[in-house]
Amino acid sequence: MNWKKEAVNLLKEYPMRKDSLLSLKQRHAMLDREVKELTAREEIPSVKGELSAAQEQLLSSTAEQKQLQLNYQLAKLQLQWIEKGLSALDEDERMVLEGFYLIGGPCIKSDLMDALCIERSALYQLKDRALRKFTMSMYGLLES
Repeated sequence: MNWKKEAVNLLKEYPMRKDSLLSLKQRHAMLDREVKELTAREEIPSVKGELSAAQEQLLSSTAEQKQLQLNYQLAKLQLQWIEKGLSALDEDERMVLEGFYLIGGPCIKSDLMDALCIERSALYQLKDRALRKFTMSMYGLLES
């Protein structure tokens, strides 16, 4: 496993993962209403043990709802993991990682250098240190 690549990917995906929690909640609520409506309907028993269209929809919606619950729990756990790594950083380190991976853009690096009063090489050294610290906070010791 390339720890740097994994850490960078986690940071880059962080905003999308955060947004996904709201989307997952909204979709789950919509399915919850759908399941309640389908369950409340009086349904004529199906012929020869086959499911009616409404029963098929109920089964499908229930299965999707369960999958969304699992996805939500996983996304929340992943966000907590990333936030644990970010919380281990000092203000400058966090600002650098956010600038490189969460915000991005060519102007950000020069803005960071100005804000921190450092040269380009020092900025990259700080980024590498912060990335290592972030990763160690999430995974533990990387090398002996």
